[in-house]
Amino acid sequence: MDKENTTMKNDTSTPRGGGDNTSQVISIPQDHHSAGISERTWNIFQKILDAPSLYPERQRKPREQRFDDLMRWLKKYRYINGSYNEYGMDIVGFENEDEYVEHYTGHLEAFKTYQFYRMKNSIIPRPLNAVLSDDKFVFSSYMESVCPGIVPKTFLYVHQGGKVAVKPGIFTDALAAIKELPDGKYVCKPTLGQCGRNIIIITVKHHHFTLNNGLTVDDIKKGFEKEPYIIQEFLVQHKLMEKLNPSSVNTLRIITTKFNHSSHLFTAMVRAGTTDSLVDNAAAGGTFIGIDFDSGKLQKYGCYHDKPRETRHPVSGISYEGYQIPFWKESLELVKYLHIF
Repeated sequence: MDKENTTMKNDTSTPRGGGDNTSQVISIPQDHHSAGISERTWNIFQKILDAPSLYPERQRKPREQRFDDLMRWLKKYRYINGSYNEYGMDIVGFENEDEYVEHYTGHLEAFKTYQFYRMKNSIIPRPLNAVLSDDKFVFSSYMESVCPGIVPKTFLYVHQGGKVAVKPGIFTDALAAIKELPDGKYVCKPTLGQCGRNIIIITVKHHHFTLNNGLTVDDIKKGFEKEPYIIQEFLVQHKLMEKLNPSSVNTLRIITTKFNHSSHLFTAMVRAGTTDSLVDNAAAGGTFIGIDFDSGKLQKYGCYHDKPRETRHPVSGISYEGYQIPFWKESLELVKYLHIF
């Protein structure tokens, strides 16, 4: 950090990170010019600093020290630590930032290039696991081949530009193809989408269709022009999962690791939507709640990326702690089996 931007002196009152016995007392610069950073970065810093603690029962570092943490991270990794509050780095003695590595470290230019070509719908070399995790159509096709019936059925793949292949080399208009689907509800989403963006619910009846949230045909056509989409069956979830938040399909996120030729459970959570959201993504305001492995019951807190945790769902009012997840043992066995592939 530039010496002219801060005034520092040794102090032992508040440890930095998670165990350092010395810290710095820093005066925050008046604006982005004196801090030596862009106005955009300055504004993001202020947003992080103004955000409430996600761990209100713990002592928080002074604002000056939190600003210094953000500046040092920016200097070290050339990237803003947007997860600073989320991972408890703002809490005294809670987390040591030196134990974390920014996920774009050393790959900033490669990441930008990858994003550019990905949105251009171009094929670029990348590991198979990146293809499987990023492309919903590839993932769905792969999973259907190794474990039929485990993923929602895909009815249409809409190429960028709004065309659907009916035979090799023969295409038809996507809107016309949608009208020919059997009556019912469908989910339309970008194949390369993230964070629950641009999800559309299509209802087909007697060769006509309607869209959710007042969307129009022009809206969906614009989406098709920008990027490829898939249209899949609409899932009806278990009543106990629906009870958490009725407007979204609430999902289990079970993480496994693989070693010694077998898969092992690592951690698990439920993601649930909030308000009237169609999706459960945390980036769209959804909450995530830990699951006890032995019992399949929810733990005490629902957590967010940008606000304090809570013990009850904000819409349904359900208390998280002890809430039973249906078919828990079956879910664990399934993910362990799938990790073999």
